Amino acid sequence: MDPSTMEFLDKLELFFSNPEFTTALHEFFTKNISDIEFKPIEEEQPLKNHDLYAQYTELVEKQLEAFMSEEGLSTQEVYGACQKALSYGETPWLMCLDYLLASTEYESFMELAYDHACMLGIGEAEDGEEGLPLEDEEHGANGEPDEDVDKSVIT
Repeated sequence: MDPSTMEFLDKLELFFSNPEFTTALHEFFTKNISDIEFKPIEEEQPLKNHDLYAQYTELVEKQLEAFMSEEGLSTQEVYGACQKALSYGETPWLMCLDYLLASTEYESFMELAYDHACMLGIGEAEDGEEGLPLEDEEHGANGEPDEDVDKSVIT
């Protein structure tokens, strides 16, 4: 990755790790996490989840606007540099990319929300596995045991 892109990403990461953003992010998820219904992504998603995704996107956009103003950058330049970084695959340590990706892709938002739910002790899977809960023969859409399932027929 070229040095100018790396320098830009370092600045972006520093900006997104400042207390103003991290506090806003923490407050957003603390306030709203109990309203998010975690369902397998291939299923129809609750409207409330989409509303919260829109609110999260607005939160990130406001923060990003401040950064772009400070740096004299356009939206296209920021997203272009982020796409370039993602294409290299050398940046898994950059949280700023996760935050930005979650503001542009619903599935990434739900993964970030689930991570926050687990950190807050709300969304951990029973078996300790990470990831969104999945519906199967013994578990409902929320990952909890399905009481309507006759477990004697499951072998």
